[in-house]
Amino acid sequence: MSTTATSTAYAFTPDERRRGMFYLCLAVGAVGFTIAVQMGLNANFFKDDLGFTARDLGILEAVRESCGIWALLLLALLAGVCEPVVGAIMLVVFSVGIGGYWRAGGFGTILWVSMIWSQGLHVWMPLPHSMAMALAEPGKTGHRLGQVGAAGSLGFGLGLVVAYVLDWQGVAMRPMYLVAAAVGILGALACLRIPRDISTDKPRFVFRRQYWRYYLLCFLEGWRKQIFICFAAYLLVEKFRVELGIMLLLRIIVRGLGTITSPRVGKLIDRVGERPILFI
Repeated sequence: MSTTATSTAYAFTPDERRRGMFYLCLAVGAVGFTIAVQMGLNANFFKDDLGFTARDLGILEAVRESCGIWALLLLALLAGVCEPVVGAIMLVVFSVGIGGYWRAGGFGTILWVSMIWSQGLHVWMPLPHSMAMALAEPGKTGHRLGQVGAAGSLGFGLGLVVAYVLDWQGVAMRPMYLVAAAVGILGALACLRIPRDISTDKPRFVFRRQYWRYYLLCFLEGWRKQIFICFAAYLLVEKFRVELGIMLLLRIIVRGLGTITSPRVGKLIDRVGERPILFI
């Protein structure tokens, strides 16, 4: 099952388009920054600070990911609200949840604040692409979507670097969550500067029986991804006692390698096709 959406034409002035894209990219970069700090800290925070077991993490991840289902209902209920305002509200919810880690003292509290930030993030996730499509000049949709993706990657990388520097300076993990939340709030404020006349056709579900292999691949990829995200970093901390600074440095290296190799992989796909690369 997938969703499709197309942009509805609106006569934005060139200045409105530039301003809208600038603040949209700021918001997306802020979200990338916040997620990077949260992901970079979580394994050490859950194990070293809270003493979570692998079973605790599995339950937490399963419950948190269920927010993606409720995001569909929330998007339907908010259909009459302009997307920049919805985005701003959801980024505030997201930031409040991330900031809640600062005071979390046990599994129950972590579960609730994780559901809060996850719900805000899941509702936010489809909005940047639809807003970029609406703001794009005719014939430049791909370019604008690329700019949004680049802003998210830049924010993510910057978040990892800032977390590494803060750890190097001796800052504890809990205050770093507050830093991440503050940047998320700045992203919400940026959303409010995006033109509110944005209008896009609402997503609709599309299901085709002949695409069942693609749906199966997406399901298996999501399964693999969540298991890796949930347990890979935790394994390094729990079994090998890897410290936070090393964990952050590893993530920075992996991010840098991904930035370098991604264009080359794209060119390889153009040359040999998608199937061989997916098989590899």
